[in-house]
Amino acid sequence: MNKDLAPAIAEINAILKKHDIMGLVMVTNQTHADWAMHVETSWTCTKFEGNALRIRCKKEEVPDLETRKNLVKNTAGSFIAFVDLMRKMTENCAGILQCLHRAGIEVEHVSKEEPPEPPAHLN
Repeated sequence: MNKDLAPAIAEINAILKKHDIMGLVMVTNQTHADWAMHVETSWTCTKFEGNALRIRCKKEEVPDLETRKNLVKNTAGSFIAFVDLMRKMTENCAGILQCLHRAGIEVEHVSKEEPPEPPAHLN
């Protein structure tokens, strides 16, 4: 994580934890971008194990069947919402990039990870 962005992400994660809510945060400054995901809430069964995101709701840990069902349902609902919101954000950001491209503005970008395939309408 970029040293200039890390304090902001830490503050955001602390707020998410304080309010017991899940969050997916993307931040940028003039030279770097990063993201963080806070998923460990009292009402979901998502955990990070190292860098891997896991869904864990074992009978031994949560004996009540109805509680387990609700944890899984809440987890699924949150991730469905994340995917829906990210789709909308991708469309909005792609629209901005298309406008910049049409205006002749070129920007250099290097991903720290393998980038996903661009949406078909950008090819």
